[in-house]
Amino acid sequence: MAKNGHTMADRKKVESVAVAKTIQPSECGKVFILQSGSVGNGSYQLTLPAASEAGAGWWAKFILGAGATNGGDVAVTGSSSDTTAFYVQCVTGEDAEQPALSGIGSFKFDSNAWAVNDSVEVVSSGTAWYCQAITSGSLAVVENS
Repeated sequence: MAKNGHTMADRKKVESVAVAKTIQPSECGKVFILQSGSVGNGSYQLTLPAASEAGAGWWAKFILGAGATNGGDVAVTGSSSDTTAFYVQCVTGEDAEQPALSGIGSFKFDSNAWAVNDSVEVVSSGTAWYCQAITSGSLAVVENS
């Protein structure tokens, strides 16, 4: 029997982030662990590639890490040339209802409500961003306005 190594183990590509970052199309499939920002109030922005440039099936996941205990908001946006909409469906760990966010320009992890391990996975259809959020409570992921 041949050894398969990590290729069959579903090993994830992981990067810790604590400052603004422009995510490249080559970073498809990466899990970003979000830490407290180190500038100003700790807020920062992650910019996705244009959905059309990323292409259908491009995906990334964002998880609030253990180091994100005192940071600000973390926004996820499309590129400046991209007017593609985000569609976010949230599932919370409590009975509170989290409204779906439909056709918004960007979203953020709200520092007033997020908790460690809240996450959002984004997937490009090539024309829009579809997102599934799993959060500890209501309003942890909201429209970035």
